[in-house]
Amino acid sequence: MRSGLDHCFEAIRGEKELVLVESGMGHLQASEALQWAWDVRAPFDLVISFGFAGALDPRLRVGDAALGATCLFWPNEEKGRGLERELALPDASAFSQSLRHFCRKEGILEASIITVRRPQPKAALARRITESLSHSTLLVDMESAAVASFCLKRETPFLLLRAVSDELDDDIPFDVEALMGPDGRVAPMRVLGAIVRRPNLLPLFFSAWQKSGKASRRLAAVLISLLDLPMEALLPPRP
Repeated sequence: MRSGLDHCFEAIRGEKELVLVESGMGHLQASEALQWAWDVRAPFDLVISFGFAGALDPRLRVGDAALGATCLFWPNEEKGRGLERELALPDASAFSQSLRHFCRKEGILEASIITVRRPQPKAALARRITESLSHSTLLVDMESAAVASFCLKRETPFLLLRAVSDELDDDIPFDVEALMGPDGRVAPMRVLGAIVRRPNLLPLFFSAWQKSGKASRRLAAVLISLLDLPMEALLPPRP
């Protein structure tokens, strides 16, 4: 397991003590980062997982932000099997009224997040999922189910904040995993090597970089505003 020390930051914002751990992409990386943080800093009052997601809804645009109200794990997509389980988020339909007001004010959607183990064509995935689900706002990522499962087992409140980095029709015509290092982060030299081998990828990489930049700015703005809410607004309502 990585030590996490190279990608861990601490800060104070108002009365909140913050621990930021960068996990990298992927189910395993998210689980390892959470376990490391738990081992050295637990317990936590709240875990906020934030990052990018792909759109499985044609109405979603790059830069749209959403909170996960439902999380579903699709572990065997390459074998054609369906959703293994739905992870019911704690009081998922009962975000605090303050948080719901914040989301309406900031234009943040409530979404169902599908977690897959590896990147795959979104249009085909969307067709297969919508055959069995009625959720109207769907996103796909590779981390949310790991975060949800980890926190549910430890009875720790959490939020899943995602910004759309690629739209439904924006399938990436290169192997994302081949560009990642063992830590789940994009390795610049691997990107350079891919461009040398296939120069036609350069405009596609540039487009992906622009879209991720737009999603990053939206994600940062929402996260900062979210952290400025009082703690009771971020936690699920008490029964």
